[in-house]
Amino acid sequence: MGSKLPGYTIAFLWYAAGVVAIAFAGIAFVPPRVALEFIRTTGYAWIYALITAVVAWRLVVNFQLWNGVVWNPAIDLSWKPAADVTFSLVNSLLHLFTSQVVADRSTMTIGSPTFSAVILPWCAGLRAPR
Repeated sequence: MGSKLPGYTIAFLWYAAGVVAIAFAGIAFVPPRVALEFIRTTGYAWIYALITAVVAWRLVVNFQLWNGVVWNPAIDLSWKPAADVTFSLVNSLLHLFTSQVVADRSTMTIGSPTFSAVILPWCAGLRAPR
């Protein structure tokens, strides 16, 4: 058990740092006095929202319904405008640094003769050099 304690300690400190970072980010946008007044005036609603968020998070982690069964981001066309903007920006930036830009909008592949990346519908994915 002694060998696992440092791992648990590191995990606890990691989560604590995340909570503190979120708290500081919240304080940056909402003054503590306003946040406390909001909590006081809404009663237990914030507790119900927190419980619902934790349950939803655990459901998504344990039952990956959104991993292609219910929602498949690869075929969801709402990502297309964002992917097009990303493709255009990357294309413009690459032209600043190299004259040999290889760009194929139909496959969303962009790069150079020695390296290419595919702009996926939901993010930018890298492909190994050819």
